[in-house]
Amino acid sequence: MNKRTLWIGLALLVLPAAAQAPADTAGGRPPVGFRQISWGTAVSDTLPARLALLHLTDLLGRLPGTFTYAFRLLGWPEGWSPDGLPPHLVGLRLDGHPFNDPVTGRPAYELLPLFFLSPVRMGAAVDQAPLTVFTELRPYGVPRPLTELRYRTGGDGLQSIMALHVQNRRQSLRGRPGLLQLLFGYGGHAMQGAYPGSRLRRGRQVLVRLRYQQHDWALTLINLHNRSRVGAHGGVLPHPGQAFETIYEPFGAAVRYPSARRQTIRNDLAVTLRVRTGLTRAPLTVSAYWTAQTFRYRNPELDTVAAHTDRYGFYLEQTLAGIIWRLEGVWDWLRQPQATATDARWTRARMRLLAADTLWQRTWYLAWNGQVFRQEKRIGAEATLALGRAKGRWRPLLQMGLHHPEPPWVFRTGWGELLQPCVACSGGRVVRIKLGVQHAVGSFRGRVEGFMMRLEEVPDLYAVGRGDTVQVQALKAGLVHGGVTVGFEWRRAARRGPYARVQATTFRTFNAAASSLHRRQAAALPALLLHVRLGGRLLLFQELDTDLYLLGRYWTSFRSRLLHAATGLLALPERGARRFGPAGTLDLYVEAGLRTAKLFLVWENIISGTVLQPGVLLVPIYPLPARRLRFGVYWPIWD
Repeated sequence: MNKRTLWIGLALLVLPAAAQAPADTAGGRPPVGFRQISWGTAVSDTLPARLALLHLTDLLGRLPGTFTYAFRLLGWPEGWSPDGLPPHLVGLRLDGHPFNDPVTGRPAYELLPLFFLSPVRMGAAVDQAPLTVFTELRPYGVPRPLTELRYRTGGDGLQSIMALHVQNRRQSLRGRPGLLQLLFGYGGHAMQGAYPGSRLRRGRQVLVRLRYQQHDWALTLINLHNRSRVGAHGGVLPHPGQAFETIYEPFGAAVRYPSARRQTIRNDLAVTLRVRTGLTRAPLTVSAYWTAQTFRYRNPELDTVAAHTDRYGFYLEQTLAGIIWRLEGVWDWLRQPQATATDARWTRARMRLLAADTLWQRTWYLAWNGQVFRQEKRIGAEATLALGRAKGRWRPLLQMGLHHPEPPWVFRTGWGELLQPCVACSGGRVVRIKLGVQHAVGSFRGRVEGFMMRLEEVPDLYAVGRGDTVQVQALKAGLVHGGVTVGFEWRRAARRGPYARVQATTFRTFNAAASSLHRRQAAALPALLLHVRLGGRLLLFQELDTDLYLLGRYWTSFRSRLLHAATGLLALPERGARRFGPAGTLDLYVEAGLRTAKLFLVWENIISGTVLQPGVLLVPIYPLPARRLRFGVYWPIWD
């Protein structure tokens, strides 16, 4: 980031809001008859651009029963674990297309154009992941030209700006009226970090979307380009001859492999056609996409490993007789591999056919989907089922699912000498069940949920005690994991005055004694995780609609997961590894709306580095930034 970007952001504080109407606050209104099918349930009803987020995982981590392996550094590969699920098993979609890393399989949260997205959704997967996060670019169906700016600055050298301009113009084709959309977006990001080897440099995003529509059809072309180079140090070292807690002192700190870097260059190109077929009111959607990515790990002290991948895919989506049908095919090609498995396959293809529907009986619903897939000459089937009540004071919920996750490519090929593969490992099987109930009385709302899953022969990464090397292994006996979430909310949606939210989650592995690997899995999550949000909404100076709140987290001791710096994946530490905690964080948020603009002020981790707590971490040995101030602004400009 240069000084010009900084001055642009500061200027946003003193310029008046120029808009006369809300800027696409509900994600805009797409063309009638061409609305994309929305999978899953909304995580929030607010646009990400209007939230004080550093990462998408900041939002996901507030959901009941979830845990985030966080670094709080821009561009770093955070992991999100819902109901104790290994982070690499979570699916991620952008406009219906896979948005995981083709090499590591990890959800690429940090590459999403976060502030150009509609409200995020989460639910049963359309692929083989046990759970998927669904994201969509906002339709921006506005009649007037619109420019949006989302600027962030703060401690540790944070400089980030995302800018977008969109126009919708009437354009006839062959004498028939139509509408042409021209959209261009840019994101530039940089962050130094408190420790050497943490810097994000050359974080760039370029988005182009062209859409032309008439009454009976719409054609959309989207290209998203990402480029980032981020530090990949191997963890902070204690000061020579001093206690371990000195890792929390950034001044004079040393890290392992300060010159290591991870570089990602990725381009996602997609073309989507929606056509009214006359069979149903919903249009037929046909989409084809191409993802090209170069992923490289450079470490002068260890190794340099790189791979170029091409992913080609398509899907057809149509609603018939009230059932959503989806046919999808994906073909991956790995080029320039540097792996230890000599007999690994460098191409792979899979096909799947899915059907989904929701049946209603007054306020009760039964949502189901089933799919068959073919992968590597293997045919399988999956299914999910959800029974619940959408309205009323008492809202019970039952969810069940059977899934066969696809193993990440590096689990089969290896990654230089730094990851020992398991060529014979399949993706295994995951069985999930969740049972809960919500109850609302006046301004109070309570929630209790119990969840359980069984992972059978599901491969994961395990540290082997030799430097930075990890090994892929699958448990011979199934891993049975579960927990309970209890939540309480008071005046949740109040426009003015105080409000509160408290939720506690317990995690437990029921057969931890089955093997040493089971015990390592059991120590990856804390036994208790507590979230507390206390705040108030008020009107300042007759114009600033302000939400002021404290966000606190507390967790018991655990061993967590290690960052495998060469891939960005999270691995299980050795059995005798150090435990961390109990510990917690406390953040202060100020979110103020000024007409259509939104201002953000965040004071992060305010008790860390004090007499109360010398420091805190969620991933060994990467301390969270202490007492860092962060500022941001979202500003829509019309015409």
